[in-house]
Amino acid sequence: PPRYVNRHGYLQAIIESTQKRVDAAKQERSLDDLRWRAEEQAAGGQAGNAKRRTEELAADGQAGATNGQAGPASRQAEEQAANKQAGATNRQVGPTNRQVTNGQAVKDESRPFLDAISKPGLSFICEVKQASPSKGQIVANFDHLSIARDYEEAGADALSVLTEPVYFRGDSRYLAEIAKQVKIPVLRKDFVLDEYQIYESRVLGASAILLIVAILDDGQLGAFLELSERLGMEALVETHNKEELQRALTVGARIVGVNNRDLKTFKVDIGVSERLRPLVPSDVVYVAESGIGTASDLQRMVRAKADAVLVGEALMQASERRDKLLEFREIAGGTEVHTVEGAGKATSTAAGKAAGKAAVTAAVTGAGRGEGR
Repeated sequence: PPRYVNRHGYLQAIIESTQKRVDAAKQERSLDDLRWRAEEQAAGGQAGNAKRRTEELAADGQAGATNGQAGPASRQAEEQAANKQAGATNRQVGPTNRQVTNGQAVKDESRPFLDAISKPGLSFICEVKQASPSKGQIVANFDHLSIARDYEEAGADALSVLTEPVYFRGDSRYLAEIAKQVKIPVLRKDFVLDEYQIYESRVLGASAILLIVAILDDGQLGAFLELSERLGMEALVETHNKEELQRALTVGARIVGVNNRDLKTFKVDIGVSERLRPLVPSDVVYVAESGIGTASDLQRMVRAKADAVLVGEALMQASERRDKLLEFREIAGGTEVHTVEGAGKATSTAAGKAAGKAAVTAAVTGAGRGEGR
């Protein structure tokens, strides 16, 4: 992929490249056809989610009757996080928390990406990325499905899949195939400039999309945020400074990401996530992105009270990605390994993650490195 010496030209170049890609896609498949397909899938997803929710409620009621309580005691930790999730759900612009059938928005309480990264403890969004403009080719042998499965088995809360083909060597096919193979939510990471890409993301199987404040005006931000939510997807609204963060909050973003990498200089400073965290309300999910690759980095994000981290290069460059993610999760919060369908997979319970985070913070505080959470 191209690597920029004159990095100040990066954003404009990628915007132009992306617009050409969208224009070419429209020639192959009309917006009307894509919209119809996306809305059909959203309506189907709503029906499936409603059925699953009914089954979960029935199971909880049965367990509660058996145990003489409203629900399983093991869910106490999850219930403690309900206020944060409810608050995030209620911060909305337009028909938030809705899906579409026959052109009409209908309510849907299932938000897999939001739920996955707003649990107690530090959540991990793990990136499937082959290359980048700042690093060039990151991995020689890129098996997107194997990488995704490793992440899922090691307890990733969600995946981020690059689909930008020129500078990141991504592919829409990677997203579609991964979404069919894994059970955790998948974020489409691309440079969204056109509503066409949002409908396309839904058809490809994305649970969430990335909206970059730096390349969109306020009108686009609000419209794209509303459209993604109508189609049953979340939007991770990415910011880089105080001004962009305020714009994201003003349009009603429920998930805000702070990218520690300056898109113009490529300089990385994870202190950006620390400095901007106090400006974000507690009912908005806060994601720290880029430059997080060491135990110290993770401890800093725990102390900063980040809800989730998006980690790419540190995992992609590891010789054993599964082991590296298990290591990261152990640092950030407790891991519990158990058997799922006959295969050893690591998952974090909400209580375990919260307890693990508290332990890490206490240790760091005791060492005189800063205040704990």
